[in-house]
Amino acid sequence: MENYILVHQTLFNEVSGYISSIKKFKNDPIKLFLPSHVAETYGLESIRFTKAKFDNVYARSEQYIVSTVGRLLVVWKLVDVLSYVNEPKVRFFSSMNVMKF
Repeated sequence: MENYILVHQTLFNEVSGYISSIKKFKNDPIKLFLPSHVAETYGLESIRFTKAKFDNVYARSEQYIVSTVGRLLVVWKLVDVLSYVNEPKVRFFSSMNVMKF
């Protein structure tokens, strides 16, 4: 767990990094972080993201990247991330938000 998330692009010119090497494409990862005003709003002294996941692994294309920081749910639109826009949606979960099964 870290105070940021790195996103690596794996598709270049119809070449998938899961099928063949993409070393020749000089690709810098995109760094996602929690904006300082969000940390201040929720009184966070330290930021430790949980493992980030894509919203729907069964869809043909993902739309969101989802992670948590403490009791905050943090969601980035993938289209924004790929455009280098770091504006996540944040939701605070209290004990009242927990679903019981």
